Amino acid sequence: MAWVVDYFTDAAGRSPFREWRDALSDLAAAAVDAKIASDIRPDGPFAGSSTDHGADFFSVPVHFGGVRLRVYYTAEHATSTVWLLHGYDIAADPAPERAARETAETEAARRTLARWEQQRRAR
Repeated sequence: MAWVVDYFTDAAGRSPFREWRDALSDLAAAAVDAKIASDIRPDGPFAGSSTDHGADFFSVPVHFGGVRLRVYYTAEHATSTVWLLHGYDIAADPAPERAARETAETEAARRTLARWEQQRRAR
């Protein structure tokens, strides 16, 4: 069964993932879209290349040519919906700074996840 993929939008109408994706180059955006279509949509949280960060919080790498990105998402099993939360351009950081930045981006994605959970409980 294919999963529905949607953008998390906060109470103010902002979608951090959509804003990030829209700012990417055409090539990078196409690579993200292809990864979503080939891995995330059919397999949801069970996408083979995904990293499970616990509590239905996942990330998947997107590598294509010089494009090196990471997409963060959560899975709502009751509705078979994957909510895209956050994205990170790995290649934008020099190697010595990459680990610290990836940790910071993962934490930013966790904060977005917390907002998604808060909105879900309020429904």
